[in-house]
Amino acid sequence: MSFHHNGMVLSPEVQELDVDISISDLAEQLSSETRWWNCIVVAESFNETYGLDASEIHRNVMGCANTFFIPATLEDEFSDAVGFDFRVFGGGARSFRPGFNPVSSEITAHPVIKAPYAASNYGTSRASHILCSDAFRSSVEREDIRHLAPSFATIKQLSTQQESEVARETGDSSVQISALEELVTAEKKNSEEAVSLAIQFDEERQIAQAELENEKAINYGLKLRIDALENGLKNVGAETETKEPTEYGEVKDWVAKNFSGKLRLAPRAEKTLKDARYEKIQDVISGLRLLAGSYRDLKRGELRPNEFDSKCSGLGFEETKSISKSSAGKQGDEYFVLYAGRKQFMERHLKKGTSKDLRFCLRIYYFWDEVNELVVVGSLPEHLNTTAT
Repeated sequence: MSFHHNGMVLSPEVQELDVDISISDLAEQLSSETRWWNCIVVAESFNETYGLDASEIHRNVMGCANTFFIPATLEDEFSDAVGFDFRVFGGGARSFRPGFNPVSSEITAHPVIKAPYAASNYGTSRASHILCSDAFRSSVEREDIRHLAPSFATIKQLSTQQESEVARETGDSSVQISALEELVTAEKKNSEEAVSLAIQFDEERQIAQAELENEKAINYGLKLRIDALENGLKNVGAETETKEPTEYGEVKDWVAKNFSGKLRLAPRAEKTLKDARYEKIQDVISGLRLLAGSYRDLKRGELRPNEFDSKCSGLGFEETKSISKSSAGKQGDEYFVLYAGRKQFMERHLKKGTSKDLRFCLRIYYFWDEVNELVVVGSLPEHLNTTAT
């Protein structure tokens, strides 16, 4: 039996794309502001030796999450619908938590589990447990949930308060005393529940922190491996970069495919690219490649400052501080972007041209993510406001 809510269905079965639900309907459900459950999207495996089983996952989350299966032939179409950053492929799975927005959501807010980590039975069961735990947590961490679902102790407290009032009005002291005793018990129970919840939340925080540190270690190892492979390809003269974009709408995917782990476009940058008016897209491409390559080498100590300056001037760029932080504060959020759940100051920028005409003035604003060793571009290609408000 299905549960219906605001035109959406919390299904008791796995839903296959293009069979049980269309990609457009799924995209609409993922972006719905009224959705309170997780949507777990599982992609078809490349082969039978590894990958996640959508049916197995759904048996564990049924009633608190929807599970969807994507055939390999529809992966690209689904990626187009939700954005390249939120794609799911090759036996992996992604939890789309409530509040998903394909434009403004951070990737880490809707975690993906890649198939290779589920290669063994242990990996599969661990992945399923993570998805299930997250689904149950999301289903109860809703706005005003404590008011909508009071604890048993709170209900008992309200009941005994009412009994005490009735006893006072009738003058029955024995009933009043009994009611007050029950009220004290309920208050103690509420206090115990509050302490238990605090301990539980702290334990969950510690577990989450440990998992984060583990993922950081895995990510660091993968970055080293990618660097080694790329250096190997350079040594044999292999071409690793895909065809350059000729339109601004192609830049996002080009960056994701060529500079993963080196440079990232924040959601705001992806949005400003859609309205770009700068005439020479090749300058934008050169600037992004410069940041992903030479600037990253500079920050990692693999390139000298004068060598980087020479590369900038050779391309006609000037790399400078964007604005002082005190002046940026007068511009509201103009020079800040949301990244990894925090506001980050875009302290640097690449510049080319001095004209006030947006067609001939290029600015690429960014900051350096020290932990992940990558450049985060927050806004381009237009000049941001510098006039005091």
